[in-house]
Amino acid sequence: MIAGRLLLVSLIAAIIVPAAVRAQAISRDEQPAIQQALDRGQLIYAYDQAAWHGTDAMLAEAKSRGLSDALPAMIGGWIVRGSANDPIVVFFDKNAGGPKAVFVAELSDGGQRVVSSHFVENSENAKIDAESRLMIDARTIAVASMEGTEITRCSAGNFNNVVLPPDPLSGSIIVYLLAPQDKIDEVHFGGHYRVEVSPDGKAKPAHAFTKACVDMPTSQAPNHPVALIVTQLLDPLPTEISVFTMLAAQLPLYVMTSPDGRTWSVESTSGRAQIRVVPDKQK
Repeated sequence: MIAGRLLLVSLIAAIIVPAAVRAQAISRDEQPAIQQALDRGQLIYAYDQAAWHGTDAMLAEAKSRGLSDALPAMIGGWIVRGSANDPIVVFFDKNAGGPKAVFVAELSDGGQRVVSSHFVENSENAKIDAESRLMIDARTIAVASMEGTEITRCSAGNFNNVVLPPDPLSGSIIVYLLAPQDKIDEVHFGGHYRVEVSPDGKAKPAHAFTKACVDMPTSQAPNHPVALIVTQLLDPLPTEISVFTMLAAQLPLYVMTSPDGRTWSVESTSGRAQIRVVPDKQK
């Protein structure tokens, strides 16, 4: 079944993406939403990668210092700050009333490489700035808002949480609850949720990006797929999860939107994500 799906993906990609055809322009009204999807998708991926590699650095240092057994009691969570290229991960303690930094990792290359990391020894340096505290609180509120709700879980593990900085205009904070990647050769397109937390600390209903679980191969899959394709029903345009999935799979993603029937290409060129409309006919 998987082999057949990969072959189908390869054939569809070859048909709908003639190399010599220029993609149609995105309408002026669609451009802000497309740019937002690109910006958020790249930041989500970088923050998720930073949390992953930052965790590895923390575990390694804890082992070298004989802290491995104590670590679960020391860490209450993490928050990622900074740009998509140079994120910083701050692991904080379990003091809900006033969390302090326990471990800090600075990364580069879009969260792929740890530049420096250390356990925080000085109590003054352990203080968390006001904006980071807002993001930590928003994370707690978003997770709590999902408890007891009927949601589709596409992975056995706990959600990976990504919190974006407060919106400069509205003050709202976007929290993503992401289905963790279980295998190196497969990513989840379903099971991801977006929760917006308002400045007054209230969570809006979670936005699901799919109606069901959709698992897709990555570039590491044994059948070597050349591209991915998905039909999107809940959003009229490619979303930040489209960009995140493309980056995680390291494969071009083609998104067919409903009800207009358009096909969009979501790809990475020279390290930057791009979204284009694929022409209906070859010219």
